[in-house]
Amino acid sequence: MTRQALTGVRILDFSWIVAGPMATKWMAANGAQVIKVESIQERLDDLRQDPGPQREGQPLRGVSGMQINANPGKLSIGLNMNKPSAQAIARRLAAISDVVLDNFSPPVMPKWSLSYEELRTINPQIIVARMPGLGLTGPHAHYRGLGSYFQARTGLDSLTGFPHRPTVDLGYAYPDGACNPDHIATAILAALHHRNRTGKGQFIELSQFESAVNFLETALFEYLVNGTERTRWGNRHPTAAPHGIYRCLPTPGHPGPDDSWCAITVFNDTEWGALCRALGHPEWQADPRFATLPARKKHEDELDAAITEWTSTKTPHEVMELLQTTGVIAGAFQDHSDLLGSDPQMAHRGFYVELEHAEMGRLHHESMPYRLSATPWRLDRPAPISGQETDWVLQEILGIPEEEVNQYVIERAVMA
Repeated sequence: MTRQALTGVRILDFSWIVAGPMATKWMAANGAQVIKVESIQERLDDLRQDPGPQREGQPLRGVSGMQINANPGKLSIGLNMNKPSAQAIARRLAAISDVVLDNFSPPVMPKWSLSYEELRTINPQIIVARMPGLGLTGPHAHYRGLGSYFQARTGLDSLTGFPHRPTVDLGYAYPDGACNPDHIATAILAALHHRNRTGKGQFIELSQFESAVNFLETALFEYLVNGTERTRWGNRHPTAAPHGIYRCLPTPGHPGPDDSWCAITVFNDTEWGALCRALGHPEWQADPRFATLPARKKHEDELDAAITEWTSTKTPHEVMELLQTTGVIAGAFQDHSDLLGSDPQMAHRGFYVELEHAEMGRLHHESMPYRLSATPWRLDRPAPISGQETDWVLQEILGIPEEEVNQYVIERAVMA
């Protein structure tokens, strides 16, 4: 079997919910051994508290789609971290690990005697990565939050929606599934590379709030440099026209017309000319209303109406395929059933992987948004049940005798 990029790397993962687990999911898929520490009875992961599908009229607990999607390939060990003996077990695991990750509030890990200063005394090469909400220091360090909170606090929500309507939430905690796990995973990989060259570990602090500022793109600098406060654009863009989603003919077998749309974007005159020809209106290139970008922006409502008249006679995929072949940026609106069942690019890339989960059965999982030619990723084990590998980790990795493990269970320090 091909050696993977992170084969031989062990990660002790205290992170929960989404932002941390998504990062370690990617590393597990690339060969890292990820030991997920869970407190099954004392403080269950919020995603494990979300009800799963029903069985015999009762919702399954301890499993949910998001939790399963964020944790394949990992080992789960149940520790009651309020017990000194469980903390001692965690330190023994940290002593033989390469990375320790958490996304708790600042006091939690030190409370368990797992601060960076304490961990590097038992493992001088350890890489400790922490993901507090607003940093480890300062007047707001004690604030807690998830992705939706960071969207609101950074101002991202204020840029979302139409200018004539109130601010709306994005509807999904994008920082949890995008910039925050991306940034911490990149920092950990950089620290591993540095350690391989120098033999030195590192301490990484990633404020999830600061990471989420990334989604503001240039809006922050527009204000800091020019004093310009960006407003909501809706589906439009200041340097593109047309730029929007356009109603299309419903796809046969698909839900109603409200779900039939195609996004179209034109940034330059070359793309504009290609769109005019595709729509059967080459004369629009010389029309003073549309001939230049400033003109198209001035007459954008009229332009959108004209394009909608054309798109409404075709299905979203017909519009997308026709425009893409002519060099125009276009993408059909797709729901989950489209992505899983009919998207040729997703199928070609093998993006969705089916795994057999012990409780939920066979499920599709999102895989990696990249490929490594020499060391390909693998998703071949589903997310574990809570504490599924507790005995194996304690006995096989740490060498703790079965009798001692049983005593930990009796003391409620270990939850298998």
